[in-house]
Amino acid sequence: MIHFLTQRFIENYGDYKNQKVRQAYGTLCSILSIICNIVLVIFKITIGLIVHSVAIQADGLNNLSDVGSNLASLFGFKLANKHPDKDHPYGHGRYEYIAGMVIAFLILVVGIQSLKESVVKIFNPEKVMFSFVAVVILIFSILVKLWMYYFNNQIGKKIDSSSAGQDSLNDVVTTFATLVSLILTLITDLPVDGIIGTIVSLIVIFAGINVFKDTINPLLGLAPDKALIDDIENFIMSYDKPLGIHDLMM
Repeated sequence: MIHFLTQRFIENYGDYKNQKVRQAYGTLCSILSIICNIVLVIFKITIGLIVHSVAIQADGLNNLSDVGSNLASLFGFKLANKHPDKDHPYGHGRYEYIAGMVIAFLILVVGIQSLKESVVKIFNPEKVMFSFVAVVILIFSILVKLWMYYFNNQIGKKIDSSSAGQDSLNDVVTTFATLVSLILTLITDLPVDGIIGTIVSLIVIFAGINVFKDTINPLLGLAPDKALIDDIENFIMSYDKPLGIHDLMM
């Protein structure tokens, strides 16, 4: 599947050192992730409403936050690659962080709303209607996320870049917990649906906080990684004429 998709949509797909090819790989991963997550959102929220499960709905909202992150990466990356101009001599790289901050805010709103509904369901539980269709959808979601992990991980290895694989594995864990809560409704009257919904909602909130932290620091002018500075200094000093380096600004 990976070979078919890369052959079909990426020109010169084997030239991993080419910047345009690397960008094409990143775009392909983002678009596939968006499509998969949108499908999962529709299925989970629909079935969650039908069987009255806030855990399944919260899991769907978790996938919705993934869609937001994927969109921020896709469009932020495109805007960030605009060439410098008269008004922006250092380029447009911070567009990526601005897009990420907007998405982080939306994720937090979604997570807090889901948390509120889940906590209410703990103290005022509503009978969850067990459904084999819901079980099939959750198992399908787990398989899709495992495939996304494999796909992104393999692409990351090809272009020597980090991927969204770990995020997909985290989603597998939350969906599996949701599946367990649905099965437990058959054997217990405890508000497991509200409890699992609360846990998943907290995961969504923490994801939003992490995205916010990752975007606010660069916007405030966080110092670059020391290893990067050392690489730049070593490159400059590899020539004969420089006598030394001080106050390297980025």
